[in-house]
Amino acid sequence: MTSSTPTGLHIAEDVEALIGPRHAAELRERLRDFTCLLCTQPGHPDRGAASLVIVAHGAFHSARFAHADCLPSCVVDAPDSNALPGAVELIPRAVGVPTPQGTRPVLLLAFEEELLLLDNRTDPLPAYLTALGLHTGTGLGRAFPASPGWQARFGSKGYLAVDGPSGPILTDGAMVVPPVWRDLVHADGNTVTVLLGRLDHDHIWAPHPPFGAYQQALRAGTLTGGLVTAQFI
Repeated sequence: MTSSTPTGLHIAEDVEALIGPRHAAELRERLRDFTCLLCTQPGHPDRGAASLVIVAHGAFHSARFAHADCLPSCVVDAPDSNALPGAVELIPRAVGVPTPQGTRPVLLLAFEEELLLLDNRTDPLPAYLTALGLHTGTGLGRAFPASPGWQARFGSKGYLAVDGPSGPILTDGAMVVPPVWRDLVHADGNTVTVLLGRLDHDHIWAPHPPFGAYQQALRAGTLTGGLVTAQFI
C-alpha cells in the first residue's frame, strides 16, 4: 500500500469568508513557488500542502503562504498594524499614453494581488495614497496635478526606486526603460506621471497596456496618480 503527500493550497473557512470565494479560487489556481512565512524555506503546492495566511496590517491585509506543516491557514496581526505592508510587491511598467498633446510618459506601479481587498469591504488604498499627495478622479488622457515630495529614480540595469513624502515606496524595483520613453521624460522637464494602485492580475501582466482597464481603475479610484520628479542616475 502506498501513501500520497497532501498537496494544493488550503484555505480555512474563516479565511475564505474574508476574501470571498472568487479570490480564493484565483489564489488556488495561481500559487506556484512561495517562501514559507514561518520557516522561510521555499515551497510549491504541487510538492506539499500549503496554507494561506492573512496578515492584517490595520486596514490593510496581505496574503502570505506557509507550508501546511509549519502553519495552518489563519489570520494573524502584524506588528506594523497601521502601515501598508512593506513586503507586498509593486509591479512597475513604463507606458506611453496617447493624448491630444502627444504621448505622455507614465510610470505604472500596481500592487501585486497579495495586497488583498476583503470581500464586501471598502478599499482603504485610495484614501491612503491620496493622503500621501496622489490624486484621484483624473482621466487617463488628462494631465495630473503635481505631487510634491514624490520622486522616481532610474538607474543602470533596470534599477528603479520611488520615494514618497514620508519615505520609500519602492526600493528595489526592476524595469526596462525604453530609450523613446526616457526621451519623453526628458522632454517633459524630467517629470513623469506616476499611476499607483490596484489592478487585476490579468491587467498587470497583459502583453500590451490595457488603457481601458487603466481608465476604469482611475474612475473607480483604485488607481491614483500624480506628476513627480524623475531622475536618471
